Amino acid sequence: MAHWRCAPAEGTAGIQETVARATAGDTVVLAPGIYEGDIPIALSAGLSVIAEPGAEILHAGAGPVFLARGLTGVHLRDLVIHARRPQPPGPDEDPLWSALILLDSVTNARVHGGRLTGGGTHAAGVLCRQGTNIEIRTVTASDFAGTALALLSTTTATVDGNDCGANKGNGIEIARDPRSPDTPATHTTLHANTCHDNDGIGIALFSTDTTTLDRNDCGANKIHGIAVARDSK
Repeated sequence: MAHWRCAPAEGTAGIQETVARATAGDTVVLAPGIYEGDIPIALSAGLSVIAEPGAEILHAGAGPVFLARGLTGVHLRDLVIHARRPQPPGPDEDPLWSALILLDSVTNARVHGGRLTGGGTHAAGVLCRQGTNIEIRTVTASDFAGTALALLSTTTATVDGNDCGANKGNGIEIARDPRSPDTPATHTTLHANTCHDNDGIGIALFSTDTTTLDRNDCGANKIHGIAVARDSK
């Protein structure tokens, strides 16, 4: 298990190059400083990416910063990412692509700590679709054009201690994947999340199965604090 270290001068392209060289069990560490770029960083199975205090990513691209597809074992910790794309998602743009962290059909994924800001143009902070054993803990996510944290048709997920405020959509949304409308999100635990001042719902549960809500604080949202409903789709 090797440790790889990235330098800010290399930008996000340097992170991608390092991730491409790393193998399962390795850790990629982001040294303090500003990393700029506009490309998605494709993760590999069994990899950890950890940001040291003072490391920040400024992302000017339309797509995700970190992308994981069909992988087992992904760990992202203490990432600070600011979206800087010039325009919000257009009507023909795939909303899955407009997430800073996109977890697509992954197993055993953890996103812990850090701060994500959407600049009012990115649709989501973390979006997970059809994942299994997902953990999203202590993430601060704000100023997204859609939902800060979205889990679509996931199985066994823990969403704990996150702060999701001032988003144009919902704070946290657990729902069916529009591409798999017959598959609800199942066995989700939401604990001690703070979802506030969103234009939509603090915590939205649409067509979910076996969901546990405990000690969440959802105040000053424009529609509802917590909404449980059948997805109209």
